[in-house]
Amino acid sequence: MSGLILCDRRSDVPYRITDAEINVYSLEEIAYFLYNNAYFVDDSFFKSDLVDYVEKHLKLSRVAQKLRYAMANRAGFYELVMIIMSSTSYYNDREIKEFEKELKAIGSKSMLEKMKARGDMLYDNKRFLSARKTYYNILKNKGREKQDNKFYSDVHTGLGKVYMKMFYFEKAVEEFKKAYDLSPLESTLTNLINAKLVMEYATDEMADLKEENTVFPALVLRCEEEFKDMMERIALGKEHERNTNIFTYDGKRNVDDFYEKADAEVESWKNEYRRSMI
Repeated sequence: MSGLILCDRRSDVPYRITDAEINVYSLEEIAYFLYNNAYFVDDSFFKSDLVDYVEKHLKLSRVAQKLRYAMANRAGFYELVMIIMSSTSYYNDREIKEFEKELKAIGSKSMLEKMKARGDMLYDNKRFLSARKTYYNILKNKGREKQDNKFYSDVHTGLGKVYMKMFYFEKAVEEFKKAYDLSPLESTLTNLINAKLVMEYATDEMADLKEENTVFPALVLRCEEEFKDMMERIALGKEHERNTNIFTYDGKRNVDDFYEKADAEVESWKNEYRRSMI
């Protein structure tokens, strides 16, 4: 979270908004997050941990009591958000009225549409396992409401992107194929071709692009050329040069120092991967 937020009560102890991977320290910051991310959160945002934080760390017992009472009486997302918003002076009346309209518009979205938006947010915040779970839950609840093929194509596209980030290229190809079958657009076919090219590079096995060449040969050629150009840019980039220096022993450095730096770099990659697998 960036920018200056004026707070009436600020705690030295942060409250972690896990899905967004950010810490907040005041009710104003919680209100700010909800104001800017209301479409991507749901009732599960209002947990007992949040109420306890408001009460114990922000010393706002009246706000905590309102939230606790509303949650006990199964208040909706709109009511819970407005308790937070009305308990701060960060937003003026006009902004709150506009936000109320937005909340009502969000309320008109279907359950699966909200889940899809949540999955996209989790992916954007590199919460890949949580995003995958959300997309799968959409597919498991497929029969609960009517959505068109484009919607489910986008869900499978989301899963494909998640699997690409997780290096499960074969599964990514499967999901992009499902996305294309449901919505045979150039964009969905492009995702499928690119996933196959990445898998070819990773496995040294020739990509099977016969079907794609039959459907759209010019697109296959363009994707192959763009992939080749991208790999050449990567090879000439500073990050590639840096990694080459780290992992290539030149015979001049101390061997122990060389292995220590290489191990440290690998461990940093592992930690980054672990953080995304939650």
